[in-house]
Amino acid sequence: MDPYRAKQIETLVRLGLMPVQMWPWLQRAIAHTESDAFLPVNERKVYYAFIRRLMDLVFNDELMYRLLRQRTSMKKFEEFNPISEEEIDLKRTPEGMLSTMANAAKNKERAGGKVSPSEKRLASRAKAELRRRRDNLKGRMSESTDVASPVISESYEQAFMNVLTTYNVTSVADLPKESVKEFFNKVEQLYNSGE
Repeated sequence: MDPYRAKQIETLVRLGLMPVQMWPWLQRAIAHTESDAFLPVNERKVYYAFIRRLMDLVFNDELMYRLLRQRTSMKKFEEFNPISEEEIDLKRTPEGMLSTMANAAKNKERAGGKVSPSEKRLASRAKAELRRRRDNLKGRMSESTDVASPVISESYEQAFMNVLTTYNVTSVADLPKESVKEFFNKVEQLYNSGE
C-alpha cells in the first residue's frame, strides 16, 4: 500500500471513522485487496465496514458528493487514452473531419486553451492531407480536360461557351448543382440545332 495513502487512512481511523483497534485488520485487508488475494472473514468485515462508513460520509453530505462527482468527471477525461497520432490514418478520414482536425488547434488557441505539440502536428498533417487531395483532384481534372479537348468538336465547344455566357459564369464548377443538368441539356439542344 502507498505509504501516503496508508497515513491518510490511519488518520481517518484515529479521528473516529472506525475503532482504532480495527486499524491493523484494515491495513491487512487493504494490502490483500491490492494484491487480489482472498480476504479472510475478519478482514472482510472490517474492510466492508470501512467502505460503508466512507460511503455514508460521501453520500450523506451534499457538498462532499458534489466534490466527488466533480473530481470523478475530471478524472474521466484525464484517464481517457486518445488514439496516438501515428495510429490515425488520414487517407481514410472523410474530408469534413480533416478540415475539423486542421482547424482544431487554431480554434482551441483562439478560445484561450493550451495547444499541445501533438495537436499541432495532427492539425498540420490534416492540412497536408487536404492539400494533397485537392492537388490530386486538380490533377485529375486537368488530365480529363486535356484528353477530352481534342475529341470535342469546335461546334460543340462553341455551343458550350455560348451557354456559359448565358449563365454568366466562366466554368461549370461555378454553377449551382441544380443547374448543371439543365446547363448540359441546353448545350446539347444548341449543338444539335446546328447554331
